[in-house]
Amino acid sequence: SEMCKETDFGDIVGTGAGRNWLHVNSVDYDPTDDSIIISSRHQSALIKIGRDKKIKWILASPEGWKKGWAEKVLTPVDAKGNKIKCEGSKCEGDFDWSWTQHTAWKIDELSKGDIVYVSVFDNGDGRAFVQPEDQNEKYSRAVVYKIDQKKKTVEQVWEFGKERGHELFS
Repeated sequence: SEMCKETDFGDIVGTGAGRNWLHVNSVDYDPTDDSIIISSRHQSALIKIGRDKKIKWILASPEGWKKGWAEKVLTPVDAKGNKIKCEGSKCEGDFDWSWTQHTAWKIDELSKGDIVYVSVFDNGDGRAFVQPEDQNEKYSRAVVYKIDQKKKTVEQVWEFGKERGHELFS
């Protein structure tokens, strides 16, 4: 069989092909349904997984997910619950996915029933799967998403850092 190159997996050089394809950098337990929420930096995805090892939802750009996983990707909505139009990995209005993010935590004080609030540090590298020609266009931000687990939707309810631009890029 033919060997895969490290670049096929988005790996960091030196880790070996396929060894760091997920790069989990935070895990938070949700006792309300005995599940975990992980932050996968290399997939630019937050993923909720039950104890049964089944994916409950994925908060990430819908681009590139294979059948069986694509159906788990949350749909972005506005404050009124209306679907936000997205083309590829870019959405209308202020909604944005998190990119190469860290620290996805469920906000217990706000979450209730099927509504889950998650805070994330959005590093913002490779936003919409593109590296800008001008590196000063990169920005990082703190963001809070409101997830309706029953409707499989996500609303961006707060962010800080985008307006500061490259000054706060991490």
